[in-house]
Amino acid sequence: MYKSNRNILKRLAAGFTLAIGLALLILFNTHGIIEESAAEELAELNYFEHFRLEGLDGETFTENDIHAHKLTVVNAWAPWCTYCVAEMPDLEKLSKEYAAQDVYFVGVVGDYYLNQQKHNAEWMTGYDADIRDEQAVTGISYPSVLADQDFNTYMLPTMHNSFPGTWAVDQSGKIIGFRSGSADEEAWREQINEWLKEVS
Repeated sequence: MYKSNRNILKRLAAGFTLAIGLALLILFNTHGIIEESAAEELAELNYFEHFRLEGLDGETFTENDIHAHKLTVVNAWAPWCTYCVAEMPDLEKLSKEYAAQDVYFVGVVGDYYLNQQKHNAEWMTGYDADIRDEQAVTGISYPSVLADQDFNTYMLPTMHNSFPGTWAVDQSGKIIGFRSGSADEEAWREQINEWLKEVS
C-alpha cells in the first residue's frame, strides 16, 4: 500500500510540474508544438505503461495496443471543440497513410470523466449522442475511447485543459512528445515524421 501511494504521489507531482511547464511553453509557442525537451518530464508520468480506456460501442485501448505498435498517436478531443473536429478527417487520412509504418491512432474524449462528475445521466446520454454524431460526420475509423478518472488526474493537466492535445507514445509506453492545439494535414505529417525519427 505504501509503495502504491508513493507511486500515486510521484505521478501527481510530475503532472503538476509538467502542467506548469507546458502552460509556459504554450504561451510562447504560437504553433502549439511542445519542445522535445519536455518529453523527459512527460515520460515520468508512466500513464501509458498500464491503463485501460473504453469507448461507447465496445472499443478498448490498453497498454497492449501501445506495445503492438512502433508509435501510437493519442489525440484528446471533445465534440464541442470545433478545432478538434476540424482536424479529425486529416487524422483519419493520416492513420491510413501511416499504418504501413506501424503508426497507430486513437482518440480520447478528454473531458468525459469530468462531465460524468458534473452532469446527470440524461445529460450524459445527450453527450454520448454528440460524440457518436461527430465520429460519424468526421468519418474516423480509428478507435475513440473515453477518459476515465486516471486519465483525468494524470493526463488532462498536461494539456493545461486545452483541447485538442496529442501525445506520441513509443512501444514501451514512454511519452516521447506532445503537441498542443490543432494542425492541418501537412503540419501533422511533418510532426509524425519527426516522432518516427525518435522511435526508429
